[in-house]
Amino acid sequence: MSNLARTAPRSVAIPNAARTQRGAAIASVAAALPPTAVPTSVIAERLGVDERWIINRTGVEERRLIQQGERLSDLAAVAARLALERAERTPGEIDLVLVASFTQDELLPHASVLVADAIGATNAGAIEIGAACMGFLSGLALAAAQIEAGRARHVLIVGADAVTRYIDFDDRRTAGLMGDGPARQSSARRTRPGASARASWARTRSAPTSST
Repeated sequence: MSNLARTAPRSVAIPNAARTQRGAAIASVAAALPPTAVPTSVIAERLGVDERWIINRTGVEERRLIQQGERLSDLAAVAARLALERAERTPGEIDLVLVASFTQDELLPHASVLVADAIGATNAGAIEIGAACMGFLSGLALAAAQIEAGRARHVLIVGADAVTRYIDFDDRRTAGLMGDGPARQSSARRTRPGASARASWARTRSAPTSST
């Protein structure tokens, strides 16, 4: 017979505060657009195609374009202020500003720092996310993780790009697709069970580059 004493499992009381689920939820959404609007008919005429050829393939009937002298970070700040107002939050409550962009106005300083400064989020950290088409979703996943981990209560996410600065308007493959402008979202901490993003999943595949 074994000399080791058998012990019954013990139940451990967990305080209610420890059992509370910390989750993240979208508090508000906003957008800001450049004033210049370009209809698809203008793009189609330049390419020598019917505008329905573009609309049927892209669904785009009009796009906004940033003009020379206009700054992407300024538009992003406009969207951010509007989203804060809708979420009934002040800039001082924001713990983190995330800006997803690969077409920011300059390499340094990053757009995230400029936006945080412009809206007066003096208590917030600022991070730039350069993940192209996945940028905003990457920011959403990062914001949720920061809130769920207890490192932040309120996070500002801005997806902003001025892609038309770099595209060739004579290229049929891309000319009808792109437009400019920022959209912004405010994420906040929630403690209600189930009131959070469930999961995020992403996969990366490389595409061959053409040699010219």
